[in-house]
This record gives sequence, structure tokens and C-alpha cells, in this order.
Amino acid sequence: MREIRVVLAVACALVAGHAWGRGLLATPSQLGLVGKAGTAVSDVVHIGSSRDEPAQVRITISDFVKDEEGRAQPVAHEQAPRSCASWLRLDQGLITAPGGRLMDVRITATIPAGAEGSYWAMLNFELVPEAAPPGKGVGVIIVPGIGVPVIVTVIGTDKRQLTVTRVEATRTDGKIVVCKVTVENTGNVAVLVSGAFTLEAPAAATGGEPIEVASTDVGPLTSYPGGNLRITAKLNWSGGLAGFAVHSYFRWGPDAKDTSEASTDVEEPAPAAGAPPTAPAGKLLPPPPIPTVAPPVPSATPAGKP
Repeated sequence: MREIRVVLAVACALVAGHAWGRGLLATPSQLGLVGKAGTAVSDVVHIGSSRDEPAQVRITISDFVKDEEGRAQPVAHEQAPRSCASWLRLDQGLITAPGGRLMDVRITATIPAGAEGSYWAMLNFELVPEAAPPGKGVGVIIVPGIGVPVIVTVIGTDKRQLTVTRVEATRTDGKIVVCKVTVENTGNVAVLVSGAFTLEAPAAATGGEPIEVASTDVGPLTSYPGGNLRITAKLNWSGGLAGFAVHSYFRWGPDAKDTSEASTDVEEPAPAAGAPPTAPAGKLLPPPPIPTVAPPVPSATPAGKP
């Protein structure tokens, strides 16, 4: 039988947890290795069959980059300037994952002298399909797979430098405010970014200080050096937005300098002809937010009157 082979992969790049693919389980969903230049460091990934019966699994290492939405994109080795694929060594490349439990797969990184900051590669677990019976014509074989990013960071060489370059907030369907923050990592180390968005009513609407009317937590998400990370969240609010502001707060380290706090007005859908323009999205205001009250919309002059 001539076979068409399809690989289904799940590439996870958050914090430790369960990555999953049909027929496979793996944890953590991202592996961090930390060591000194010129030394070797190792850890394990736990892998198993999601069904009761065991499964044969092939393990490989490849390169990837992250797009602004945090999605892993496979690339050739020469397109991955901070690849650690050649540093990594597996204790075995083909395993029989047990059913109903997890087994350890050890991976070791030999960090070369002179390495600085963070480097990464993808650890791929691919279910080996059973041989199809002969003489059945053309078929399609679904091959489940899981991708576990491996990030190697060199102790004492990390330069942590992140900047929030844009904050946006847009009303969508009348009750959802979509918030976005773009984080630029100009340092040399991968870090976890966590934070929150809040929608704040202006003082004029509350009779006192601005108050929070909606909020959501975000992260942690991994920011890779040399790239941008766009963080998106949604706030539920069906009321008016005149003078309201979306406030963002994000942290990526223990020091006060490892934080960003900024605000932006909420961009409404395009107004009808003759209506005043809305505030542009993406404007950064100094923290704390200084909400303003939108001017009242003048009433239309009745026809036939001056």
C-alpha cells in the first residue's frame, strides 16, 4: 500500500505542565537547562502513551524561531542564530513509552566555552505508526507528535533587557475590549513575562478616583532574545468608554527595572460621518494613567433652523 504520512505536532512554549498530542503525553512543556560555559548540564522529560497500551516513540532535535504571537516556526540550522541543537545529546533516540504512566528521557547540553545568554532548540517526540496491512491501496497515516522547547542559559552571562514598545486597546463587538502589548527583547536571555490588563473608569464617571471595572491576568509567556512578543487578552465591558483607559502592568524579573507600566485610550469602531474622531490606539501615557473625559457630542441642528 502506498502511504501518505501526516505529522500532527503540538509545539508548547510556556512553563512546566502537560503538553499533549493524540496518543502521547509529555511534561514539562518547556525544559530549561542552566549551567556554566564549558560544562555539561542535564535534566529529564517525562514521556508516556496517553492510552493503556505502550507506544513506540522516535525522538529528534531540530531548530525553531518564535513569531510575534509566540508560535514556534521550524527553520534550518543556519537560520537559527542562537541554536543549541548541536549541544544536545539524548540517552536514546527510540523508546517504548509505557501506557498509563510516564518514563524519563534524559537530555544533556554540553555548553561550549564563550557562550553567553540563552540558546534553544526543539525536542521532538513522534509516535511511530504501526505498519499498515498490505494490499489495501492508498491510505493516510496520522502521526501524532509533541514539540518540547529546550532553552539553555549560561550562568553569569545573562543580560536582561526588555521594553514594552506599544500598548493597544480596541473595542470589537460592543462588549469586548481587545488589549495588546508588544514586548521587545533586546537582551541575550529568554525570560518569562507575566502581567495584567485593567480597564479603568475615569474620575468624572465615578465621582472620585479612577476605578478598575474589568481586569485579566496574562502569562507567564516566554520572551526570546532578538525578537518581539505580542501579548493579547480580552476584557468584558459593554458600557460606555468615554474617558476610559486600559492600563497594562508587566514584570519579567525581580528588580523594579524589570517591569513596565503604561496606559492607552480605547479605540472605538470608526464613527459615523460627522462624528468626532476617536483617540488613536497605541498611545503610551506615563504611569499612573491619567484618564480624560471625552467632550460631549454636539447635537445636530434641526433642519430649517439657524
